[in-house]
Amino acid sequence: MKIKQRLLQLTLVIIALTISMGAVAQQRTITGKVLGVSSQPLPGVTITVKGKNTATTTNEKGDFKITASSGDVLIFSSVGYGLYSEKLKSANTLNISLNATENSMNEVVVVGYGTQRIKDITGSVVSIKTDNLPKTANTSINNLLQGRAAGLNIDLRSAQPGGRLNVNIRGAGGAPLYIIDGVPIFNTTQAEPAIISFGSAVETGFNGGIDRDPLSNMNPADIESVTVLKDASATAIYGSAAANGVILITTKKAKASGKVTTEYRGSYTAQKAKDYFTLLNAKEFMEQQVRLAKDRTFFLANAAPYGTNAAPAYTPLFTQTQIGAAGVGTNWLDVLMRKGNIQEHNISLSGGTENTRIYTSFNYYNNKAIIENSDFARYSGRVNLDQRISDRIKFTVQMQMSQINSNNIA
Repeated sequence: MKIKQRLLQLTLVIIALTISMGAVAQQRTITGKVLGVSSQPLPGVTITVKGKNTATTTNEKGDFKITASSGDVLIFSSVGYGLYSEKLKSANTLNISLNATENSMNEVVVVGYGTQRIKDITGSVVSIKTDNLPKTANTSINNLLQGRAAGLNIDLRSAQPGGRLNVNIRGAGGAPLYIIDGVPIFNTTQAEPAIISFGSAVETGFNGGIDRDPLSNMNPADIESVTVLKDASATAIYGSAAANGVILITTKKAKASGKVTTEYRGSYTAQKAKDYFTLLNAKEFMEQQVRLAKDRTFFLANAAPYGTNAAPAYTPLFTQTQIGAAGVGTNWLDVLMRKGNIQEHNISLSGGTENTRIYTSFNYYNNKAIIENSDFARYSGRVNLDQRISDRIKFTVQMQMSQINSNNIA
């Protein structure tokens, strides 16, 4: 009986060894290369065996090596590329080509005088869609770009309604070049001088003058996208004017939808000055002047409580009758300041067919500032027309009309 049990155990051991040796015999080393866009070697691709804990990555030449069995499925994945799976057959060498995902590599941005796909761009570019910007009333698109693009530094230069903002790219010393629908805007640094400038043609401080944003005459709601070219490659297109970078602005155009689309957006914002510290009225001011003048007289005479000399003769600056008649006087902050508001109204119509597309808009913007006699009003209209005359001829009209009425108390 014992002999039969031992024979049975020995038979089971032999069967188990045979199965394990067969499994080991099925494992083999798979080598290969992974290619990406333009058949270039793709490093850093992750290759895993589906359902197992076996994985590897490609080297800088796109080569890989992994152990797997016939019938296993290899999964290839990389950032910016779609997943790819390959079921192993008898071959021990694989050549794999991955396809770039459409949303990351084929996105079209405005560059220079045309458009390019992101995968074809060699410079540093940031593209901002206005759909992602807050829908608030602003005098300029520059106000909306604050904090939206890395390397684009924007800070307030003037608190005047419609005032300029300091804009620089990567800390450059001067302002960038603005390109609106392919048209460069060069005059971005001129300020309107004061009536009395004391010898300075651009003085804008306490003596007056207006330092207006160069884009304040343009309706931000008409802008489709903004592209920021941040490196020196922009000078190859625009020359030395682009030494401080380029900001490309593309306005909205109609889509060939076959129907007319009407949009309206309006807003109203109330403004109020921050509470100022409490000031003395006329009566309180006169009382304090009397007290301070008396203290100064006693201090200079070295009289008590500042010394030991006898108290000098002292005549108050104001009599009690004068102080009583002064009343509260005039609150000059109330004379200077008021409650302000901003109201904006935008209306646009767009539509067309494959041959004719038209986009029109009208904007009214009014900023009544918290300083009396300080305001900014803009009336702006735009027409963008695309007319295809034939397969080879296309007629395009891009026209903007604007009027700005502003007062500056400074």
